[in-house]
Amino acid sequence: MVDFQNSNAVGAPAADITRVLVLERRYYVIEAIKNYQRLLNKGMTVDSYEIKAGLAALFLEQQGAFRRNFKQEDEFMQIAEELLGDNKITYERCVVIFWKLNEILDKVKITQLDTKRQYDSTLVTDEDEEKGT
Repeated sequence: MVDFQNSNAVGAPAADITRVLVLERRYYVIEAIKNYQRLLNKGMTVDSYEIKAGLAALFLEQQGAFRRNFKQEDEFMQIAEELLGDNKITYERCVVIFWKLNEILDKVKITQLDTKRQYDSTLVTDEDEEKGT
C-alpha cells in the first residue's frame, strides 16, 4: 500500500496510467489478430471472437474519447452495437473497426509516434518563438 503522506511516495498522473491501459488493450487486439492469422495460415477454421472481445474492451475503456472523435454519431453507435452485442462479426469487419479506433487513438495522441511539431519553413519566426531563440 502506498503511503501518500510520505514525501518519498511516487505517483503517476492519471493520463499516463490511462495511456498504459489503452496500449495494453490495443496490444491484446494486435495479438488476437496475429493468432487469428497464424491459425488461418495453418489451414484451421478460425473465429474472430477473441478479436471482437479485445476490441470491445478497448472500446469500453475509451468510449468517451471515441464518441467525441467519431465524425458521425451513428457510426459510433453502429460500432458500439457490433462490439457489445451478442452477434458475430467477421474478421474483415474487426480489422476495419480496429483501424478506425486506432486512427482516433493516434489523433488524440495516445499512440501517435511522430509528435514533432511541423513548422512552416517560410516563417522562421514561429519556430524561433516556440523554441525561445
